[in-house]
Amino acid sequence: MKAILGTAMLVAMLAGTAQAERTKGYLVAAADQVETSKPRQDKAQAEQKIEAFKRPNGIQKRPPGAVFSSLDEGKAAEAKEVDAHAISFVDAEATEVLDLYQELSGRNVIRSGNLPQARVTFNNELPLSRRAALQTLDTVLAGHGIAMIVSGAQNIKAVAAKEAPQEAAPIIDWLPERLPDSSTYIIYVVHTREDQTPRELAPMLQPLAKMPNSIIAMDQAHMLVLRDYSCNIRQMLQMIDRLKR
Repeated sequence: MKAILGTAMLVAMLAGTAQAERTKGYLVAAADQVETSKPRQDKAQAEQKIEAFKRPNGIQKRPPGAVFSSLDEGKAAEAKEVDAHAISFVDAEATEVLDLYQELSGRNVIRSGNLPQARVTFNNELPLSRRAALQTLDTVLAGHGIAMIVSGAQNIKAVAAKEAPQEAAPIIDWLPERLPDSSTYIIYVVHTREDQTPRELAPMLQPLAKMPNSIIAMDQAHMLVLRDYSCNIRQMLQMIDRLKR
């Protein structure tokens, strides 16, 4: 009898051990499945985030591989690739505007880590060329403390406006009338006359500047270096031209 009971207890113990092993196996397999599916979920979420931005209706599709900027050369008859009211933001986050900027330009928008937390409301009343649309967005973003700076052939930097003078902006040497009448950030070098002292000109121009300390005067070289929005630099150049008369 005791032998029978002992055998029964041994069988029960072995069955319990087997059940425990099976349960452990299920738990391990479930854990492995969770760990395996997590990277897939993260990847799916990342892909969903990338695909979250869709080109608004009324904006023509950009040719594959083409890149544009607000400093592109203007043409006599530019196609209106952006319909009226195609750009429409109502209390939108600045990131949404930057997403559209990237779509319009075909460039990588590199975003500074300390951009202002702006809310943007804007609607384009008239049809725009792609270049004009980018210039318009330059102005809209500048109004919220964000400067857009062309960086090489593929990138655009979005930085806090107060940090723009520290960035390597493009140096433009166009005639004043060709400069965009927009808040597109550029560097412009002015060669003054021999009888003009850059250091004396600088205080006259500073009230027209948007950026603090944006005018560098070099008397020996007879040069003024202007670091500001294009529309402000246009005004400064007009002032210098009148002083020459």
